[in-house]
Amino acid sequence: MRNAMRRLRAFRRDESGAALVEFAIVVTLLLVIVFGAFDVGRYYTIRSRLTSAVREGARFGAVLTESNADQASIRSYTKLRFVGTGFDTVGMTVTVSFPGTIASPTDPRRVRVKATGIQFTRLSPIERIASRAISDSAEFRREQP
Repeated sequence: MRNAMRRLRAFRRDESGAALVEFAIVVTLLLVIVFGAFDVGRYYTIRSRLTSAVREGARFGAVLTESNADQASIRSYTKLRFVGTGFDTVGMTVTVSFPGTIASPTDPRRVRVKATGIQFTRLSPIERIASRAISDSAEFRREQP
């Protein structure tokens, strides 16, 4: 029994594995923080580039003449602006609408472009940064010359 007590006291005083345990805890926390920061940066980069692409698509539709203002060209222009940033458009849906009516040639016309379905998948195990779809919309008013 004394021998067992002596071994237990020696085991409590032995600190040879403490550095390894501390290292494992610190590295785990550090990796979670690094991947979380990386995910936040990726999310806001994708969101910013999508906002820019949608805004440019709405502006493109607003400067077109009446005869050239078709939804397909505005849709493809918006997707090209997003693809040009290095991101994929798989699942991306671009909706173009012309809210309001054109009563006379001097009335302004609005062009609304909305992009949905850009998937963001997180790399970090942080639950607050969930995998989600990113969407954005923009509207421009067209002044008649």
